[in-house]
Amino acid sequence: MRQQYNCIICGRVSDQPFCQGCMDKAKQYYDTISAFIKANPNATVMEIYNSTSVPLSVIRGIIQIGWMEPSN
Repeated sequence: MRQQYNCIICGRVSDQPFCQGCMDKAKQYYDTISAFIKANPNATVMEIYNSTSVPLSVIRGIIQIGWMEPSN
């Protein structure tokens, strides 16, 4: 049986952390976060959240699924 997730963006049940309908938006959010981190390598999650249009739940979800790793 495949693992079931609730999409990090919309909450729909999916077999991936992002449902197919939200995958493009997830990639846009990832690109936004990546660009911000490249310009601000020591940024905290809250700084990313306050400086981008990416919801906090999505930032945390991207870290949780391993698309990005938090720095110490």
